[in-house]
Amino acid sequence: TVRSRCQTFVFERPRLHDLVTVLRRVADGETMDVPDAALGQIARAARGSFRDAVSLLDQLTATTGGAISVQDVLQLLGVVEEEVLFHLCDLVVDGDTAGALVFLEELSERGQDIGRLVGHLLEHLRHLMLVQHTGEVPETLPVTTETRERLLEQAHQLGAATVVRLIDLLAPAIDDMRRGGDPRLRLELALVKVTRPGSDLSREGLALRLDRL
Repeated sequence: TVRSRCQTFVFERPRLHDLVTVLRRVADGETMDVPDAALGQIARAARGSFRDAVSLLDQLTATTGGAISVQDVLQLLGVVEEEVLFHLCDLVVDGDTAGALVFLEELSERGQDIGRLVGHLLEHLRHLMLVQHTGEVPETLPVTTETRERLLEQAHQLGAATVVRLIDLLAPAIDDMRRGGDPRLRLELALVKVTRPGSDLSREGLALRLDRL
């Protein structure tokens, strides 16, 4: 009886493009010096919330004085740059174990939060998995046009079995972090196991080697 007399409004999360459009309107209205790439990073960090996106932009403006660069966003918000995620997966494609470990060491020396890196890498791997199994980049993914093209390219280079294996290896790191654990060792082990499958003696590791053969 009550429901028949009510109107139902179904709200959906805005897409990345919608968030960037609003941020650009706010930035122009407040005469802020912010490139589109920086707005894109802020929109990603907001995770589908207009309020959070504008709030982050306001905080960055107060900190930087109105001129916001991509590096400011990455440093102040702790966002992992997309290029880092793509490069890390490229090293997996090449089977470059040493390169992946050295790159991870460099990121740590630069002050990168490894916990955030694991979370963003899992999100990136999920995007690759969706592309591999749907044959396209879903419109619902919060990525830019340029990123869509790179996702398609990397999804074809990185085997589907490798992506699933990496997700399986990294997912427990999230639980470890909640208990105060260090996710770095799990990330290093995951990179070693997928770049050198012979070192992984589990059934899943054997299945990955058979899939590559």
